[in-house]
Amino acid sequence: MEVVIQPEGGSLDAATMTEAYTAEGIMVNSGRFDGLNSTVAKEQIADFLEQEGLGKKTVNFRLRDWGISRQRYWGNPIPVIYCDDCGAVPVPAKDLPVVLPMDATFTGEGGNPLAKIDSFIKTTCPMCGKDARRETDTMDTFVESSWYFLRYCCPDFASGPLNKGKTEYWMSVDQYIGGIEHAVMHLLYARFYQGPARPGILRHQRAVHQPVDPGHGHQGWLEDEQIQRQCCRSQCS
Repeated sequence: MEVVIQPEGGSLDAATMTEAYTAEGIMVNSGRFDGLNSTVAKEQIADFLEQEGLGKKTVNFRLRDWGISRQRYWGNPIPVIYCDDCGAVPVPAKDLPVVLPMDATFTGEGGNPLAKIDSFIKTTCPMCGKDARRETDTMDTFVESSWYFLRYCCPDFASGPLNKGKTEYWMSVDQYIGGIEHAVMHLLYARFYQGPARPGILRHQRAVHQPVDPGHGHQGWLEDEQIQRQCCRSQCS
């Protein structure tokens, strides 16, 4: 084993190392690349390998899992019940939605307030009827904010999450203005509901709509006269 990157001002010895040094540093024992910053050297090494026909640069993309659970009170309760005999059991459709209790105590000491409310936690297993425990994690609020705008199309609809006819009539909007979290993140997540996730979330209504945001921008853009005119046309049409 040979050291090829030395930290700034440091002197690593391969004989005493227990793991590779992976941080930024100065290239050593690397021939023509000695003395270069390791980040700069990576690009030059890749260029060299391409020139010599020994390899080529490429970019790899990986979609990371979206962890949606949060250990906090606010958010949509995750509709799962844990039974010692049956394992994790989904809450039956007839018992949805799971409603947050109104007697949560916020102490500021950390931890999930829901985990301290026995009346919320204790329930019965939908499969065997024995004592069971309700999931106390809630969904990340971005889950709800990824589709809440569709509910504005049918606020009085009580037979499911969405009214297909009304959402198809009102969507898509012409212009969406919001803060940075709406102009970027919420609308990005909203597209997940137009992909593989939508049939599961909206399986009862099958609300089909076009992309959410033909035009969208940060609220600071309202100073722009062109955006103002676009918004005016959208609201008056």
